[in-house]
Amino acid sequence: MQGMRDSMVWMEMGEVKRRYRFPLPLMTGVTIQLNHSAYNGWHEGVIEFCLRLSSVDPFAEDCIDDTVYHTPYPHVVLKQAGHHHVYSHDAFRKAVVLIYASSLRPQFEAFGIDFRLPIWPIAITPRIKDIIGQIKHRLPVARMPGVADELDTLAWLLLQHLYAQRKDLLKVDTPFDEGVMVIAEHMQRHFGDSLDIVELARRHGMSRRTFFRSWGRVFSKTPSAYLTDIRMGQAAIMLRRTSMRIAEIAERTGYGSCGYFSSVFRNRHGLSPLAFRHQWLASLPPEASR
Repeated sequence: MQGMRDSMVWMEMGEVKRRYRFPLPLMTGVTIQLNHSAYNGWHEGVIEFCLRLSSVDPFAEDCIDDTVYHTPYPHVVLKQAGHHHVYSHDAFRKAVVLIYASSLRPQFEAFGIDFRLPIWPIAITPRIKDIIGQIKHRLPVARMPGVADELDTLAWLLLQHLYAQRKDLLKVDTPFDEGVMVIAEHMQRHFGDSLDIVELARRHGMSRRTFFRSWGRVFSKTPSAYLTDIRMGQAAIMLRRTSMRIAEIAERTGYGSCGYFSSVFRNRHGLSPLAFRHQWLASLPPEASR
């Protein structure tokens, strides 16, 4: 974690003259590398597409309108007016942010942009990686003639690729696939409980065989690995943000045995829970140390 420095390029483009009347002009473009960040508000007046590229954490935690999301990296967060959004992170992460005036929502909807799903995971394809590289290259010189026009079209092209993956995510082939998504959400909300996956499947009308077949159509990881990802991500957050004992963190993340929890944590993060906490504290500036 050490050696990762904060950096940000923030380019206001609302007043930059364009050569062409592109219908979706970018208001602000941002590239971010931050160790710590927090937000509690409503994103008034803007539509923000935040592409979180990577982090030392496996999951990000967001609370939007009282619903908690634990989302693996990389992913997209759609931030819009009228929705209460709370998040904080204490781990290094990288992001690219595209911000538009909220008045453009009708134009976005006319182009087929759906505002219902606030967060969705993505894969960084070679094409997406190339577009991000072009945006990063042009953003610092956005006030030069013609560059803002290029950024407008690149940002829209990137959104098309990100939404194409979102449309794939929203394809529900059978009612059983919808049940899988409900079970996955239950696992996110109740990761600290002792969960019987087969019993959860039965409650949603699926046999064990049908559930695992349907799960494989939606997720690349097994239900057990998916739940472990959530638990280990939450454990890392608790180790950094609280002074709870290791045994308490183990219990809160669904592990009855502190020794087994420590073994799983070491396999995932390469350090024991206590060593992970000590390394995190050592990486903080002196004034931030607890």
